[in-house]
Amino acid sequence: MFEDNCEALAATYNGRSAGGFGSLSTLSFYYSHHISTMEGGAITTNSGRYQKMLLSLRSHGWTRDLSTRNARSCARGPDFNDLFNFILPGYNVRPLEISAAIGLRQLGKLDKLIAGRRRNAEVFKSVMEDVQTARGQIELGRSSWFGFSVILQERLAGRRAEVVRALNSAGVETRPIAAGNFGRQPVASRLDLAIPDKLEAADEVHDNGFYVGNSHMPLTAGICRLAEVLCAL
Repeated sequence: MFEDNCEALAATYNGRSAGGFGSLSTLSFYYSHHISTMEGGAITTNSGRYQKMLLSLRSHGWTRDLSTRNARSCARGPDFNDLFNFILPGYNVRPLEISAAIGLRQLGKLDKLIAGRRRNAEVFKSVMEDVQTARGQIELGRSSWFGFSVILQERLAGRRAEVVRALNSAGVETRPIAAGNFGRQPVASRLDLAIPDKLEAADEVHDNGFYVGNSHMPLTAGICRLAEVLCAL
């Protein structure tokens, strides 16, 4: 199982880290996320074998960064050959020192950053209770609140394009909830997928869903503006 999420930082479900259910979990450190290294991210695993494979994959697929004690699939060879001994079809995704330094510094601020996002979430949940034409996301477990998802309903159902234009005009930026019904994404035609005939929940997200961003900084005014626009349409 491979989890891909940016919510795993501090998010929990049934008392367990959201990034701890799979054998591998990815964390995005894009500049608008919980913490940032400007670009890139991290992969966590509880498997020693996967960890060694990842070390190789990030550096061209070579064995240079590995210890001498490994599984046969990750084994090192003679010292000289190991300078350019390739065992996997790897990449060059090693972080720059400045990115790592920024990320390590932000890790020390993570608790405060998450606390700020959760304070904004309490405002969002309270404000959305009075909006009849849309519903906000329901928190399962404890979210780290990457953003605030909204599903249009009643008279606003099917009017997302109009709603998005109105919100943008009011200074409230929006994004699609990634990726809605993935079976309707153009790339699906290039993949070997078995797509059910009906994906009603995914279609509702695809057609009537959007999200607005969150931050550790106070966003009460912007959240109230979101609700005002939704109520006025």
